[in-house]
Amino acid sequence: MHYLLVLGALVLFSIGTLGLNYLLLDTRSDLMDVRLAMPAVNSAHSLMSWGASLRFDENGTFLETDDSTPWDSLGPDPGETESDFDDVDDLHGLTREFETEGVLVHATCEVRYVEGDHLDQPVSDETPFKRLTVTVTGNYLTIPIQFHAIQSLGS
Repeated sequence: MHYLLVLGALVLFSIGTLGLNYLLLDTRSDLMDVRLAMPAVNSAHSLMSWGASLRFDENGTFLETDDSTPWDSLGPDPGETESDFDDVDDLHGLTREFETEGVLVHATCEVRYVEGDHLDQPVSDETPFKRLTVTVTGNYLTIPIQFHAIQSLGS
């Protein structure tokens, strides 16, 4: 009878130890995911800040919608380099690689016109609103990280 109690205690102890190990490994995995996501968030934030520092359109800030860059011409002008970017739509199509603490992530920018009532849906027309989307991907990211910012005429 004594041996059965000892055996039962060992079985309960083993089950408890396995559960504790699983909990610790799961916590470490979550911490690693956060550590790997930080470079992605930082790279996206730097591109979003850059976009926020640029004006709405190269033709001016306070202008009629018809005077804005055509919706199908968003992106850098021919011959324009990153050091020459002067408006937010120049970021359209920009791709960057960032490496932080050995973690490599890829960031891509997309700029589209959107309507004021539907800021999440790109339109094929010039409007007073442009949406900058920065998407960050990487080998260790389970899902892409996306950030959006809206710029409007006169802002």
